[in-house]
Amino acid sequence: MGTKRKNSQPASSTQRVPYPSMPVGGATLANQELIKDGATGAFVASDSLHDIKAAIGGSTPSISGNHTITVAHGTTEQTVISLSPTKNLPFVIYVDVQPLITASEGGTITLRLKLRIDNTNLRTIDISTFLINVDEIHPTVEGFAEIGVNTMSLTIQCSQGVTMNRIVYYKVLGGI
Repeated sequence: MGTKRKNSQPASSTQRVPYPSMPVGGATLANQELIKDGATGAFVASDSLHDIKAAIGGSTPSISGNHTITVAHGTTEQTVISLSPTKNLPFVIYVDVQPLITASEGGTITLRLKLRIDNTNLRTIDISTFLINVDEIHPTVEGFAEIGVNTMSLTIQCSQGVTMNRIVYYKVLGGI
C-alpha cells in the first residue's frame, strides 16, 4: 500500500467545527475538521471530506485533467497542475498512475502538494508515495484551499525515468 500520512483518528462527536490546515506537534491537520467528543468535551481531528462538506453545506466541485511524464523529464520533479481556488474549502487530489504500472516504469512515484504560505514561495504541505508493481492504492494528497491565484501546486516525481511518454490522470475534489 502507498505511504500516506494520516493526521487524525476517529471519535464520537456531538459538535463539528470546520478548521483550516495548521501545524500541530510536527504534523499538519489538512483537509480536517475538529470534532468535539461528546464524552470528554475534547476536540479531536477527523478527516472526512464528506462530513466537512455537510457541515458547511453545498456541493463538492471537481476538476479533472492529465499530465504527460516525458522521457526528457527523467527523474526531475514536474508540476502537474497549478490551482487558483475560488473557495476556502478542503480538497483532495486523486492521481491515476495506471499507465506507469502497465509499463512497469517510474520506480517510486512521489506526489507533493504545495501551498503558497508566505505569498511568495510554494511549500510542501502533503506528500504521498507509490511504489510501482508493489503498491495497489493509487496516491492521493489533500489540503485546505485558500482563495487566490496559483496558491497551490501538485507535483510528481519518478525515481526512475520512463522509456516513452506516459500520461497520468488526476481529479481534484473540493475547494477549487
